[in-house]
Amino acid sequence: MTDTETLTEVGTTRQAETLVRDCEFLLLGFKAPWCPQCEPQRGVLKRVQGRFGERVRFAYLDLAADESGAQAFSVQALPTLVLFKQGKEAARLSGFTPAPKLISSLDSLLNSD
Repeated sequence: MTDTETLTEVGTTRQAETLVRDCEFLLLGFKAPWCPQCEPQRGVLKRVQGRFGERVRFAYLDLAADESGAQAFSVQALPTLVLFKQGKEAARLSGFTPAPKLISSLDSLLNSD
């Protein structure tokens, strides 16, 4: 399976920072095992990512495994999805985000100048 067919699990904050720097468009999600909305959010991401093919990279960082990610990316609620364009934060969605809102946010990101 390639990274475009599955959500990329990022193991460390440093790896997440590398993805932010290296990907033109990245959706970086943050989760923890104790978060009741995180698994349903992952399901939404898995359904939505096929619509965007290779244009957007989808990745996740488990904050229970690397707590420094919360501070590095200013995460204050879970789940949180951060959309990056060319290494810069373009949008942030905190709390559970339904598929239509996520698709709209990603479309806006891809169509912005």
